[in-house]
Amino acid sequence: MLALGCADLVCLLLNCFLNGFFLLQGYVFCSSPYFLYSTGCLLDAVWAAEASLSILLAVNRCADFWKFKFFKALFEGFAVNIWLGVVALYSFYFFMFPSPPLFSSIHSGLWFSDPYDDIDYEGRDHELYSNWALLANNVTLVIALPVLYSALVLSIKFSQTTSAKKKHHMQVAIQALMICLLNFFSAALYVYMHIWSTHVFLNIVCLLGWQGSSGRS
Repeated sequence: MLALGCADLVCLLLNCFLNGFFLLQGYVFCSSPYFLYSTGCLLDAVWAAEASLSILLAVNRCADFWKFKFFKALFEGFAVNIWLGVVALYSFYFFMFPSPPLFSSIHSGLWFSDPYDDIDYEGRDHELYSNWALLANNVTLVIALPVLYSALVLSIKFSQTTSAKKKHHMQVAIQALMICLLNFFSAALYVYMHIWSTHVFLNIVCLLGWQGSSGRS
């Protein structure tokens, strides 16, 4: 939870405050290519951290309830540091290698991998800017969160524990679900926008959902 909160804080500074400044100034990639590229790399890394930590939080909640010894041992003691190290390496990969999202005020303040999105010109190669790692990350998030939380809620509902314990477990599960719900919402919209063209209204909804997912912790 603490690691997820720290990742959310960094993302909030970038996709709200810095994003607002760029939008007010009418920035496009050519306005400050090096700074926007570096910021896009950082946003890519932070989003990867948020996504992976959201999935780990869901797995951790399942481990707390199911109480399998091996499962619980994955989130106790030094094992926690190993998970955080894996998340750090995963984020580092996103910072260094995939094509980062780039800001454009033309897209209502959204960050797209292709700086020429919605701009037609001869010789444009959309594949050159594709970020397949980010797409795979988002698809994994969209699939994993509903599966894990559905399994957890159903396990609680049909468990043989007392009503008081069942209520407590359900409250914890719902709290964790609400924390991760906006991440799911943002990832699902970005997957949709990667495949199909979208209206400017949906772009704004996606941006608000992304900002909300950074402010939920």
